[in-house]
Amino acid sequence: MSNDIQLQLVERLQSSTFAIQLDESTDIAGQAQLLVYVRYCFDNDVVEDFLFCKPVPRTTGEGIFAMLNDFFIANKLEWSSCIGICTDEAAAMTGHKSGVVARVRTVSPNIISTHCMIHREALASKNLNESYSEVLNTCIKLVNWIKCRLLNGRLFAALCEESGSDHRHLLLHTEVRWLSRGKVLQRVFELQSELASFLMDKNSELVKFVSDNVWLAKLAYLADIFCQLNALNTSLQVRDSSMLKTTDKITAFKKKLRIWKTRVQNKSYIFDHLSAIEEYFDRYFPTDNIADYDWIRNPFSCQLTDLTGKEEEQLAELSSDRSLKLKFQEQTLTAFWCNVRNEYTLLAERALTVLVPFVTTYQCEESFSALAVIKSKFRLRLQVEDDIRIRGPRILYGL
Repeated sequence: MSNDIQLQLVERLQSSTFAIQLDESTDIAGQAQLLVYVRYCFDNDVVEDFLFCKPVPRTTGEGIFAMLNDFFIANKLEWSSCIGICTDEAAAMTGHKSGVVARVRTVSPNIISTHCMIHREALASKNLNESYSEVLNTCIKLVNWIKCRLLNGRLFAALCEESGSDHRHLLLHTEVRWLSRGKVLQRVFELQSELASFLMDKNSELVKFVSDNVWLAKLAYLADIFCQLNALNTSLQVRDSSMLKTTDKITAFKKKLRIWKTRVQNKSYIFDHLSAIEEYFDRYFPTDNIADYDWIRNPFSCQLTDLTGKEEEQLAELSSDRSLKLKFQEQTLTAFWCNVRNEYTLLAERALTVLVPFVTTYQCEESFSALAVIKSKFRLRLQVEDDIRIRGPRILYGL
């Protein structure tokens, strides 16, 4: 079944332009696995699918590119048909000389490379000043002091139940998980009274923090701002995302930062942190002239474009077609541009070059979670590629 699915997918890719996203991670057996997803035009729409998952002997840029290139050659896929590649910012992926992206550019010079926007958002929100770092580290100490002692964990859960709390347990902090920091801070803040009572009964020196109003005020702020950052991160963790959608979300968050800064100008410790977040967001998400793509969002009302002469002429024809205007309101953006590709080839290809490339590696991250379930300590030698492929969206293949 898996082989049949792969054959159908390869046949589609051989006659279409496509974009890929890739990431590598280590499974429970200590084996590095390379996951690759593909997005392409098919049946008058843009669809996403699993391409392959294979163990990587060497997780260097050369090793990963060699595996990609061997797959392309074996399946008669052309690098010239690959218009986009999305990765994280690991040196093996984005190294200037020997990274995967650099090696791909040698065989496909015009390819669009994208650094995963979810990774960028996580990096932009990671840095804390010394004062707030101390608050976070103290929260981690509080959680570890209770969670890492089984008796303390049971007693604290019983206390929370008796007091009618919404939660029974604290959450352990995990640095590699995007949402962990915000969830840990939020849970500690929500259980602050239970923590104060428990730590006081245990005569722990940590009780001085949860009894300090200044410390609690900083905790409240951190819980709030990371709640907003987690909401942004979660909104980026979706399928069928495009540069236009994700850029809009990032731009909206930048505007919110400026609004929040005006509200807390007399609270310097908050203002300084919001300013630092804004600076990092500007660094990781430089301002682009996104208005240049308004003709893709709505070709029937856009005036200013950076199109070539032929493309402008096709846009003039398309924007005057009232029948297409009615269809535009009934279809998704990707479906619309796929449907007009035969009649307005140059214009549609230009639009799809923006809409088809991945902007996150969300599908790879999601599949790594599935891989952790499929390949357990009881199935260390399992090769997971067929299992992950069959796990994918079956409706595409009529299964």
